[in-house]
Amino acid sequence: MASVSSLRCLFVSLCLCLLQVGISAWIIPHGSSEALSGFLAGAFDVSGGSRLVRREVSTTTTTDDVTPSKVEAATTTTSSTYVFNATAKDITIAYYGQTNMTSHVTLTQLCAGLSVDIITLGFLNSFYSGNKMNVTMDFNGYLCNNPNTTQTGAGMSGLLDCVGDGLAAEIAACQALGKKVLISAGGASADLAIPSEADATTLATTLWNLFLGGTGYKGKGVRPFGSVVLDGFDIDNENSTNAAHLFTLVSTLRNLTKKDTTKKYYFSAAPICAYPDPDIPVSTMLNQIDYWNVQFYNAQACQLGSGHAPAALKNWSTALLGARKVASNGAVPQGLFNVNGNNVTYPRLLVGGRTFFSGANAGYVNMSTYQGILESMKKLNLPNFSGAMFWDGAYMYKEKAIIDGKNKTYAQVAKGALID
Repeated sequence: MASVSSLRCLFVSLCLCLLQVGISAWIIPHGSSEALSGFLAGAFDVSGGSRLVRREVSTTTTTDDVTPSKVEAATTTTSSTYVFNATAKDITIAYYGQTNMTSHVTLTQLCAGLSVDIITLGFLNSFYSGNKMNVTMDFNGYLCNNPNTTQTGAGMSGLLDCVGDGLAAEIAACQALGKKVLISAGGASADLAIPSEADATTLATTLWNLFLGGTGYKGKGVRPFGSVVLDGFDIDNENSTNAAHLFTLVSTLRNLTKKDTTKKYYFSAAPICAYPDPDIPVSTMLNQIDYWNVQFYNAQACQLGSGHAPAALKNWSTALLGARKVASNGAVPQGLFNVNGNNVTYPRLLVGGRTFFSGANAGYVNMSTYQGILESMKKLNLPNFSGAMFWDGAYMYKEKAIIDGKNKTYAQVAKGALID
């Protein structure tokens, strides 16, 4: 039998170990493993999967470093079983960062598993204030800290510090699993006005340096996600008066990605299902966008459940094919597509759906209905139909229903309906 003194030493050692674990968990508010979520839920009465969000003014200069330990802690066995396929027919894309459910679902939770391929962070909601460039980020208060002193000192007070709150580490963890993380410009309240063509070119270089593979701000503490390099760019312009210079912005940015041979970049856009959408004109943007995430919601004439969604999807398929002649085996030629080395050689069409109810006539359909609609769309055999988009990812992660005898999310239903 152990002596009393030996038992006391063992007890003290155990307490110190538990204290160390507790402190480690507390200082990583965006910790993403299930163990950490469970610890927070038990120790601090936080519901499962909740995020401890803190918005504050950063008074110190941040660095571009993303702590490796945070990335390692967030990775799971998904990395050994998941491989991103840019040309698959069942690609799933989820927006993240705007709804109230963001506080309850971490980015790494959304990335875990096999059902989501691309996560698009929303949003950049403005580029210019008058004629002065001021790229502004807005995650609706759910993600990132207010700008740090280095960002404000550089005259970029519209940016956010996403290193200090841990979001950058979560992005790196998602990328380590093979998932792609993009950032979107736009949203319902955005003002994406660009004064001129020259300004659009300058803006593209700035975005390249701030969010993608550019080195203009490397190591200076200005980049919102530090050393983390995002995987691409999305356009969700919802104001036709701001569409004039978007082609120059996107085409310049796409051409800049060709300079980085170490990484593949992807471009997407989110027009509404009523064709044509003047906010994101296909005629000019057609050959610059890899994934067209057409919004089949908030548009009563063609949204899911209206009865007109399949016809609208066919219209979009035809528009995105342009002058391309599909081969007898279903192959789609490259045409004039601006290939940038990401394996996508023609515009891909995805059907966008709402994953939560927000009022009548908004395009929300329950999961069983959604499954039937997707299956009917697949039967159209559209050569460029390539998957599904979700608004939004946090609700998609939480909302589940029994489909085919299993508890599934919208993304899992989409994979099942679209996969060959």
